[in-house]
Amino acid sequence: RRKGAAAKLPPADVPVRLVHKGSGRVLYAEPGKNWGQGVGLAAAAEKPAATLRWRLVPQRRGFRIVAAASDRELYAKQGKNWRAGVGAGSCGGCVGGDGVWDVEAAEKKGFVRIRNRLSKRCLYGGRDGNGLGASSNCKVWAQAGLWKVQRADASTATSTTTAGLPEVYRKCPRLPGAG
Repeated sequence: RRKGAAAKLPPADVPVRLVHKGSGRVLYAEPGKNWGQGVGLAAAAEKPAATLRWRLVPQRRGFRIVAAASDRELYAKQGKNWRAGVGAGSCGGCVGGDGVWDVEAAEKKGFVRIRNRLSKRCLYGGRDGNGLGASSNCKVWAQAGLWKVQRADASTATSTTTAGLPEVYRKCPRLPGAG
């Protein structure tokens, strides 16, 4: 987090949309599909609203990013790069440590980076919306790796500060800006 940046925390365990800065497209996961199938970026009007909703489920360290409609968990496998080994598993708890993510305040105000705790890969999206992946070199993909966490019911992109979160989340040391 850059010095002096206001603490912007993702809302925990409530429906959110993950909006890619470069393309304006939204992360989706389709029900009835698994692993690398039926997960990617789309314009909000291209997919049913339910497939665009996610929950950031707090873990001891980091979050699981779980599709609200299908319970698919986002992952980025260790030892892979780019599009390889990125997807959303729907097998009820079979996504392991590669399904835990840090949501870090980015240098661009109001945006976050989403970094996998195990593989250290940063989630990115292509400007055309077709390039969902995770890179082991987060600096190279600095601009492509910016995301906005937006409440699913919001019509405009917003961030949430610690003020709206329960006490346990406001004081959690793993969250950007918590103290």
